[in-house]
Amino acid sequence: MCVQYWPCLPASTSSVDRERTQDAAICLLLIDTPNKPDQAQLPLARQWKIACMLGARSARTRDSLGNIGGKNRQSGRTRVVAVRAAKKGLERGDGDGVWAAWQRKAVRAYLRLTRTTYAYGRRAALVDRARMLPVNVAASLRDKVKQEYGEGNYKYAIQLFSQAKATLPQAGFLEFKRQLLSNRAQSYLRWGDIYNALCDTETALSQTYTLPNSDISLTAKCLFRHAKLLYEFARYEEGRSEHKKCQALWSKIGNSLTEDEQWISEDIEKALKVPPGSKMHQKADLMRALDVGLFLHRSRAIG
Repeated sequence: MCVQYWPCLPASTSSVDRERTQDAAICLLLIDTPNKPDQAQLPLARQWKIACMLGARSARTRDSLGNIGGKNRQSGRTRVVAVRAAKKGLERGDGDGVWAAWQRKAVRAYLRLTRTTYAYGRRAALVDRARMLPVNVAASLRDKVKQEYGEGNYKYAIQLFSQAKATLPQAGFLEFKRQLLSNRAQSYLRWGDIYNALCDTETALSQTYTLPNSDISLTAKCLFRHAKLLYEFARYEEGRSEHKKCQALWSKIGNSLTEDEQWISEDIEKALKVPPGSKMHQKADLMRALDVGLFLHRSRAIG
């Protein structure tokens, strides 16, 4: 008959914690309403407090458990001893009348406490499990990157972006991956690696990652960065086309071009007006040739 009242705690629970769990629940019940056992209730706030204190092993914690709600520590200890005796009496099947009703009420309070303790532990386990989900691991890495990027550690920021992207599963999370690619491209650009910055930007703008329902502001930023990088590689016509797309998206959501975006547009237009045979035109030819050479080298390395 007693087994149904006292469910087994986890096997890892020590005997001290087991006794403290039972005694604390009943002790709180008796201290809260010592004169009205039939109407006793264990408040949820008290349940939660004890659930958080179950892991403590110090004598000071045991004393505080016995003293919660009491006028002094001695009265709390006395009630703990009384409760322990009542529990043993219940296990032997003794007691009748009001005292038996008091015991049964205490047991029901303990059951509620046990459920709350299990719920608290399960909730903590779910939180830990959620922290280990790939998307949350990637998000934590992304947040860490912000600090490194702000301090100018662009190489380390690139590594963290790569690690965050590798953490995500291959399927899904397209928008998240697009953000990582865009931010990594910006880190590459700040670090001086314009070729990898161009590759990440073009990947982020590809049909694999940029969909009709994708975030417009992020797409516009990628288009601006793409136009800027195309300008660096002297691909002015393509840069002007990308810049016009960027301007159209900003106009669609009611935003105007920033100073940097306006300067790139002006620089592209000036470069397009350079006459053939000039030094600037020859430099542009060299940049385009370098771009093609790097592309072929990368293709052979992948192949």
